[in-house]
Amino acid sequence: MKKHVFIYFFVVWVLFSELMGQDTALPPYEISLENKIIYPLADWKFKAGDQLEWADPAYNDSLWQQSKDIKKKNTELPVVWFRKKFEISGSVDQTDMPIITAIQLAKAFQVYWDGQLIGTNGDPDTIPPQYGDMIKSCIIPQNLLEPGEHLLAVRVNNDFQKIYKRYRIYFTFENNMKNIRGKTIPVYHFKNGFELLAIMLSLALFIGTRHTSYFFFGMHRIGYGIFTLYIYLLYSYPISMKYNDLIMGFVQVFDPLSYVFLGLFVLYFFDIPRKKLHLLLQLAVFVFIYVFIGIRYTPVVMFYTLALGLWAVISKRPSSILVFIGLLLVTLDFNIGFVIQLGFNTGFYPDFIFVFLALLSISRQVSRQEKELQHVQLHNARLEADLLKKNIQPHFLMNTLLTIISLIKTHPEKAIELIRALADEFRIINKISSERTIRIDKEVELCQRHLQIMGLRKSAHYELVVNELDGAAMVPPMLFHTLIENGITHAYEAYESGTFYLSGKKENGYTRYTLKNTVGNEHTADDNKGLEEGMGLKYVRARLEESFSGKWGLDYGRENGNWYVNIELRGE
Repeated sequence: MKKHVFIYFFVVWVLFSELMGQDTALPPYEISLENKIIYPLADWKFKAGDQLEWADPAYNDSLWQQSKDIKKKNTELPVVWFRKKFEISGSVDQTDMPIITAIQLAKAFQVYWDGQLIGTNGDPDTIPPQYGDMIKSCIIPQNLLEPGEHLLAVRVNNDFQKIYKRYRIYFTFENNMKNIRGKTIPVYHFKNGFELLAIMLSLALFIGTRHTSYFFFGMHRIGYGIFTLYIYLLYSYPISMKYNDLIMGFVQVFDPLSYVFLGLFVLYFFDIPRKKLHLLLQLAVFVFIYVFIGIRYTPVVMFYTLALGLWAVISKRPSSILVFIGLLLVTLDFNIGFVIQLGFNTGFYPDFIFVFLALLSISRQVSRQEKELQHVQLHNARLEADLLKKNIQPHFLMNTLLTIISLIKTHPEKAIELIRALADEFRIINKISSERTIRIDKEVELCQRHLQIMGLRKSAHYELVVNELDGAAMVPPMLFHTLIENGITHAYEAYESGTFYLSGKKENGYTRYTLKNTVGNEHTADDNKGLEEGMGLKYVRARLEESFSGKWGLDYGRENGNWYVNIELRGE
């Protein structure tokens, strides 16, 4: 099932792209003055040039091009004209006059109704043109609204193609525009605050945990937050078209990229395999839509993210169902909104639900990680206690005390040396056992004390040879002490001396420690005794994971008849 998820996505994407390629906005040739809705105007006729007779309803425009045929800037002429005919029915409501509203049409334009100038937004004749406002509404005089056929002509400065194809023209009513502003401004004011909180929370989580997915979620919300801020500013203030290119530059870069960052969030949050491959495929889909279909259709990229979420659900990743439900809501909301050409998504609630479910999933992940850390800490605490018990267990003390008694009679100076070494070892262990990491020179000191004790006890000589070791480097406490203790126990019998070699080497971003020791005469090169993982190696692994989570490696075995342990610390 998981193997076919992206095949399903591809089929959905192809069908959806085919749907988007069709002209879904039906031209509203018939307008009822009594049906007070917003009529989006499409399917214009256009011609480059500048003749005032083109505003005349009687002018024959049969040879003009269709606006849907505009693929790029068709001429270097400074002015372009648009024309569209309507059939008006019904009577005018004196309290709510019809208006023509243009949003981000061009730097400057003039609007003509039945050949009469009804509004100007800047001056298209000046070079460069005098800037108008991003939103301009022109009231249609009552005497020009008799039932029958009418002509709307717009004389536009020829930079409208620079507005990233977001320009929109509507036939609507004054109260409609007031209601739109009245509803849009408070909603997007709230959304801006909501986005700011989501951004700060996700980036704070990233800084605190260094979890990559939280960074990508924050970048996703930044991109979408720029879009919500743009909508808020557009409807709240009379912004000059002078700043349109700057504003739309931010919107048209960060808003579409927010969908890519959303995909990256899902990739890393659920640790989906082959991340680089998925990223390349997602970017390929994004670039294809951005360049060849249109910037406004980039929300289709969310279908890829939805497929990733479905894979996570099928793979039973924790919290994947919550994230998938949120992704499904916003994917349908964003894409349906754009397909029916509303110009922006259909509502705030799907996105709000998605952010809530995503943050809930993040909080649950943080909670799981905290519980796992607590489990590791408790496990390490038990190991510390076991190791302390092992070092002060009765038979260890008994054997050591018996050795001391024996030495007092025959070699009192060695008895004193053993007592001091035993006291030094217990003092060091008691001081460092609760630390997460200690300097390696302190660890070497502990190892030398232990070798001194064991040498006196077994009437042998043990030596630790240190080579190329950075004394200031940090390692978990009793790391090499535990390994040396294992080596003495399993490699040497009484009266057998031995040498341990500890070295450290840094290269290519990691540090590699190697501990080797010779083998006593009673042990053959093929003897595997002592290679089984006991409590000591379990302690070593637990300490490494606690201090260098996921950035360490350990291997051990025999080489040329000697035992060795390699510990690799990455990122050091």
